[in-house]
Amino acid sequence: MTLAVVATLTLAANAIHLETAIAETQARHKPDGPPHGNQAQFAGHRHGDQAWQWNWQVWLPDKWARIGACETGYGKRPGDWEWNSGTYQGFAGFYYGTWDAYKPVDWWPDEAYLASPWQQFQTALNVYRHHGYGAWGCGGA
Repeated sequence: MTLAVVATLTLAANAIHLETAIAETQARHKPDGPPHGNQAQFAGHRHGDQAWQWNWQVWLPDKWARIGACETGYGKRPGDWEWNSGTYQGFAGFYYGTWDAYKPVDWWPDEAYLASPWQQFQTALNVYRHHGYGAWGCGGA
């Protein structure tokens, strides 16, 4: 076996080992963990270990429910999680470029209206940390 073939096989084996280690780490450290780690409290209408993400009545602060109601809910709290005007999406009316720039986890959906309520809220918090409530026309709600 030539040195080039051995080097190529070694690099391929190392890449597979690294990808496996990354996948195992991501499986252990889910960025979508329920607030305070008490998943049973957050069970919603969805099933599985991510069900709490749809039970916004438990974890969404009232201020954000008012913003969502104003932005996309036409007064109904917390707004429309699946709202999509083509340019603005989700309960907070994310501009599609804002969603791409501020979603904290790359593998979350490419469109805000396809994300869970928890993912939308976490992205809204990320926008807020950088720009305050002034990032929304309804920030004073």
